[in-house]
Amino acid sequence: MESPILNSTLESLRQHIAGAKDPIAAGVAVAAVSAGLGMGLLALTLEVTSRRKDFSGDRGRLRALLDAVHKESASLVRYADQDIAAYQKYRDSLKHKRGLDAALQKIIETPLEAAGSAARGLDLCAEAISLVPLSVVSDSGAAAALLAGTVKAILLTVDVNLRRLPAASELRRNASKRRRALEKGASRQGAVVLEKVERRLKRG
Repeated sequence: MESPILNSTLESLRQHIAGAKDPIAAGVAVAAVSAGLGMGLLALTLEVTSRRKDFSGDRGRLRALLDAVHKESASLVRYADQDIAAYQKYRDSLKHKRGLDAALQKIIETPLEAAGSAARGLDLCAEAISLVPLSVVSDSGAAAALLAGTVKAILLTVDVNLRRLPAASELRRNASKRRRALEKGASRQGAVVLEKVERRLKRG
C-alpha cells in the first residue's frame, strides 16, 4: 500500500488524514511530520546564521549542527512512514489472527523511536540558541515548542498501546521506563530552550 507521507503535498496529506483513508496516518505520524517541519525551521535559522558575514562563531560547529538537524529531520519523516506501516501490520494481524505479538511490539517501539528523535531535536535547539542571530531566535523557539509538543503527543499513543500488553509483561515494563525518561527529558529541555529564547528576546 502506497505511503501517504513520501512524495505527498501538505494538502494531499491533510486530506488523507482527515478522510481516515488507508493506510491510516494517525497521531504518531502527524506529530512526527510536524516535528520534521520544526526541524526544517531550526535548519532555516542555522542557514541564515551561516550566511551572515558578521558571524564570528565556530563555522565548523555550525556546519556540524546543521548536518545533525537535517539528519534528524529526515529520521522523523521516516518514523512517520514506519508508524503508518506498523499500524497497518497490526490491523492485519488482528484480522488474520497471526503475528500479533510482533506487530504489537512494533507499534510500541516505533513511536518510542520517533519520540526519541524529537527529543534529540530539542537538544539541537538548545545548542543552536547561542549561535543564531536575534532575528531568528523566535524561530528556534518555535521549533523547540513543536518538538516538545511532538514528544508529548507521541507518548499519548504509546500509553494506549502499552495497555494492550499484560501488566507483568517485560516489554511493557521496559517501554514504560523508556517512555517516562523521554517525557521527563523532553519537558525539561523544552523549558530550558524556551527560557533561553525569552532571555535573548528581552536582552535584544
